[in-house]
Amino acid sequence: MKVAFLSNVFLPKWIGGTEVATANIAKEFTARGHEVHIITVLDEGLPRESVENGVRIHRLRWLNLKFVGFTVFCLEVLYTLRRIDPQIVHAQSVLVGLYGVLAKWILNKPFVVWGQGYDFQSTKRRSAIVLKHADAVIALSGDMKRELQHLWPRNVFIIPNGIRLQAFEKISRAAARRDLDIGEMVKIVLFVGRLDPIKGLKYLIEAMPAIKEVEPEVRLLLVGDGPERRELERLANKLGLSECVIFVGRVSEDRVPTYMVASDVFVLPSLSEGFGIVNLEAMAAGLPIVATSVGGVPSLVAEGINGFLVDPGNAAQIASRVSLLLGDPRLRHFMSTNNQEKVQRYTWDKVADDLERVYLSCVRAT
Repeated sequence: MKVAFLSNVFLPKWIGGTEVATANIAKEFTARGHEVHIITVLDEGLPRESVENGVRIHRLRWLNLKFVGFTVFCLEVLYTLRRIDPQIVHAQSVLVGLYGVLAKWILNKPFVVWGQGYDFQSTKRRSAIVLKHADAVIALSGDMKRELQHLWPRNVFIIPNGIRLQAFEKISRAAARRDLDIGEMVKIVLFVGRLDPIKGLKYLIEAMPAIKEVEPEVRLLLVGDGPERRELERLANKLGLSECVIFVGRVSEDRVPTYMVASDVFVLPSLSEGFGIVNLEAMAAGLPIVATSVGGVPSLVAEGINGFLVDPGNAAQIASRVSLLLGDPRLRHFMSTNNQEKVQRYTWDKVADDLERVYLSCVRAT
């Protein structure tokens, strides 16, 4: 089968959950013998056309000319799809699904849209058009399915994102800490992701003074970069946490498991979250999770079983739960075991199995 994925942005410049999911699904489908194309925006310094791990990447220039730029980009997407001639078009967000609608109307191509986040809530009219005309709609969780059905009542499949467990199984905690030069007695609280206001990181940093009172040797590692970095650095300095809060910056995807395995607790304080592949990575590394009860997160984090759920924007709750975990190795071990068992359900080969069934049902119906 020939599949064309539409993704607003892509690796290596962008390493969010959607981009990681797109890369892994493409890799899995290519390994199964499918021909996979990814159409995305061109980032500076990258080629317009390339083949990476067997996946054909088409990067199209985005002109900053508002409506004119959008129109030109739409035409480029349609031209590229006509040249590729895929059997199915897969949009990796509801908003990107608008290009899928055009491909269906103009090129007569079936298209699938997969909600990878809750961005569809910001443009409800446009999103409803996409949901109405898609041949199949996929959500990451039951919560996302309900939100999508509020915009347009129709059947929605639930397929979560996945993870490659092998990357976590080959690293030991001792080796990871040696690699990162972390002493055995230091307690590590970890965040991995984009430094963006929607991630709620100011509340995690605000929680650190209370955590530090209980665990003086604690360190918070923020792995990733983004528009809020300078503001977060100022906040850390203001709270006297310049030595406690470490801004690691962006790391390659293959380095993330090392940071996960070396840590003690993973925190995801997002104000909104579609699913959170980083939660799966934390589970694979055996990390207890403290996360906000938003979006699809409660489908992964069970209160008191493999982590704790806190209210969004509540620094006091974050501090309380993280301190409890850092001070109780038996509880951390209990949650670690549960996470490593639970994460076995979330693998990319299982995701690909489900996607193939959805694709085939759409192709056969046309």
